[in-house]
Amino acid sequence: MRSLAEWLMLVAYAVALALYLLVAYQILRILLGGSWGLAETTTALLSAVIAHGFYLHGKTERLSGRFEQFEKRFERMEGGFGAVRLELAGIRLLLAGRKRVPTG
Repeated sequence: MRSLAEWLMLVAYAVALALYLLVAYQILRILLGGSWGLAETTTALLSAVIAHGFYLHGKTERLSGRFEQFEKRFERMEGGFGAVRLELAGIRLLLAGRKRVPTG
């Protein structure tokens, strides 16, 4: 079941897609002759690009928050490995202190 925020996002995507298609249609009409004026089409295209920029900014901010959570978890995990590192250093010292037994 989708939440209200997801439904609103889907509606916003549908509206944005409809506007992009309308602008693309108008650009084709400019190329084939007769359409909105060039200024109106350029303004619509610029508005769509700006709206898309806001969308990308929101996505980037959400990813930034998730990355901060990842960094915090990684730092906690790194601290846990400190004990393992110390134990391995102790094992190395023990092994370095032993004399090698000749084989053969």
